[in-house]
Amino acid sequence: MAKKKTWSTDTHSFRSDSGEAPAPLPGCVVHVVMGDSAGQKLELVKGMATLGRGDSCELTLEDRRISGRHLSIEVVEDGFLVSDLGSKNGTYYLGTRIQSAVVPLGATLRVGETRLLLSSRQPPRDDLYSKRSRYGALVGSAPSMRRLYATLERLEATDYTTLILGETGVGKELVAREIHRHSPRAKGPYEVVDCASLTPTLIESELFGHTRGAFTGANTSYDGAFKRAHGGTTFLDEIGELPLELQPKLLRVLESHQIRALGSGDTIDVDTRIIAATNRDLETAAEEGRFRKDLFYRLAGMTIVVPPLRERREDIPMLVQALLEDMGAKDVKLAPATLEHFMTGSAWPGNVRELRNALARFRATGATPLEFGSDTDIATEVSLPLDTNKSFQQEKKRLMDSFERDYLSRQLSQADDNISQAARASGMERTQFKRLLKKHGLI
Repeated sequence: MAKKKTWSTDTHSFRSDSGEAPAPLPGCVVHVVMGDSAGQKLELVKGMATLGRGDSCELTLEDRRISGRHLSIEVVEDGFLVSDLGSKNGTYYLGTRIQSAVVPLGATLRVGETRLLLSSRQPPRDDLYSKRSRYGALVGSAPSMRRLYATLERLEATDYTTLILGETGVGKELVAREIHRHSPRAKGPYEVVDCASLTPTLIESELFGHTRGAFTGANTSYDGAFKRAHGGTTFLDEIGELPLELQPKLLRVLESHQIRALGSGDTIDVDTRIIAATNRDLETAAEEGRFRKDLFYRLAGMTIVVPPLRERREDIPMLVQALLEDMGAKDVKLAPATLEHFMTGSAWPGNVRELRNALARFRATGATPLEFGSDTDIATEVSLPLDTNKSFQQEKKRLMDSFERDYLSRQLSQADDNISQAARASGMERTQFKRLLKKHGLI
């Protein structure tokens, strides 16, 4: 039976479902995932623990290549401080021998023939957390995802208006689709309106429809999303971009379940559940008058927060496999060393969308996150690998190509794959930006 030691204990309480993400459990669990001591684990809540062959260590490892007191792991503000204690064979992180480095959750360390994984502590067993590791197309078993699944499970029999919050690329639209698929409206239509991609007139027409002749170019009548989604769900993506002048009309739909098409004097009853999503701080926008307070409170009756990828790095191996399957490459397996780079070699500001782009680049070029120049929030001694067997010009070109791929991918991710918007943000002409995207296989 695997041995388990608890080095420190602490208490933790979670915030209520008020739209705020729950604070992560402090500390980590050090799992021995490879080697003679595989299966052992150490729960580290605060302070420092030593690991090695010696009996005085908080976690004793059976490995002839490990020193008596090989390394220490300390809980610090920015992650976990890993220090080599003068071992003979060293402590390795991301393929590099380190003396001292601050690493995040999800980091894998190699000592001798042993591999150690730093993962989240498991939450208490209660109804705040689901036992699932997947929820439809949503993938991940980190505590933050299990809490999300539990909330979604409680929503399954309801018809609540729901607001989904989260950073760009976390999968808010995927969450909305799963809410619909697990709801009593699952057999009904599902309509998506991107409020950020249309002009105010087009948004109004897309939402409410229009009659023939309602405006120049309206040669035929058109049913809006609310009417098309009768009996189903309407998903309003980037609701924070909805023009102020249209917000009272949306509020009216939520309150009366009626719409009036552009150019028509008649109201129509509609039966559609509304789910909205945004990466903006709507509450602050409402306080500052940039978003109607009454609409915000009506939308935020049930609020869901989708956690960013950097807070659930231990889910990356599972996500990588799921994304590869979506790409038609389910038989592709990443080597452990390569997977380490994906788990902790980037801060993933573009979240799951950026991870998908990185996998596509890896398949095309073999470049891992550290090699294509991703920023990192990890303070370590690890630097970008340089190949001194190549000439100066060859190595410079490789590094410049890596920079270009990463810069273009991040701009595209932050612009939600809108090439024109990404080109403007980078100060480049659209044609030049698109040419570089093609050059690096990003489109």
